[in-house]
Amino acid sequence: MVDRSLLYQIVEACNRYNKIPMDEWERIIPLISFRELKKGDYFVRVGDLPREVAFILNGGVRHYYIDSNGAERTTDFCVPGEFTGPVDIFEGKRRPAEQWIQAFADTGLAVFDNSELEEFVSVRPAFQNLFRAVVLEYFSVKSRRETELLSSDIARRYENFLRHYPDLSRQLPQYQIASFLGITAETLSRIRSRRKKTVAS
Repeated sequence: MVDRSLLYQIVEACNRYNKIPMDEWERIIPLISFRELKKGDYFVRVGDLPREVAFILNGGVRHYYIDSNGAERTTDFCVPGEFTGPVDIFEGKRRPAEQWIQAFADTGLAVFDNSELEEFVSVRPAFQNLFRAVVLEYFSVKSRRETELLSSDIARRYENFLRHYPDLSRQLPQYQIASFLGITAETLSRIRSRRKKTVAS
């Protein structure tokens, strides 16, 4: 039986896109399964065929790949109130995942089988509009963050990170934040040190 408080958490997050009557949300309950990931567990591994999307209830995940030099490159962090899954699944494609999705903390997920979700949404216009808005925001945010990384200096990139993810600087290893910002851990350490001195002065 689905915990109603968790369903309400999904509804509250989705209402900012499109308000749907609660009796309609009740119909989606059979599609939801809940999954707990321990810190370090994977929701998706490279090579997996995209079958599921998830709404993050607590904790969070990071998306990353391994570059040609064997270094991890973090491309995204997803936090409570956001959806996560292989990028291709949001584009309606069915090719093997190219990135890992890993829990950076103990994480609770509301998981949807994508085929079942697509079938459900296909006959319900209100949910079509909702998930279209979710997908559009996903790619809009992704594009904006990538633009910030390419066009901003290093210090500004870190400030943008703190603005987007105010709690993560205390939760994540420094190397993961650095790889997301496209810098080394040593450079990030210097930026943090300078920032602390500026704030203290």
